Amino acid sequence: MLGAGALAALIFGIINGESIEAGSVSLGHGGSTGNGPLDQIIQAGYAAFTSALHDALDLSAALLVGAALLSAVTLRERRHPT
Repeated sequence: MLGAGALAALIFGIINGESIEAGSVSLGHGGSTGNGPLDQIIQAGYAAFTSALHDALDLSAALLVGAALLSAVTLRERRHPT
């Protein structure tokens, strides 16, 4: 998994409030190819977050449209004179 040096740099970056996701912390996991295990873990985390965010936004939009339709139908039924 993570080497001791990479884990120590990660913890140090979190404690000092440095922005790891912006790339301002060097984790020392070797190479600049972006294919190391730590890079893959970070990319998987971003992908999972992005997917969940899109799903949540889609669900919110659907619920909002449903609530608007329900309100329109409910108000239309009340406006008919009896």
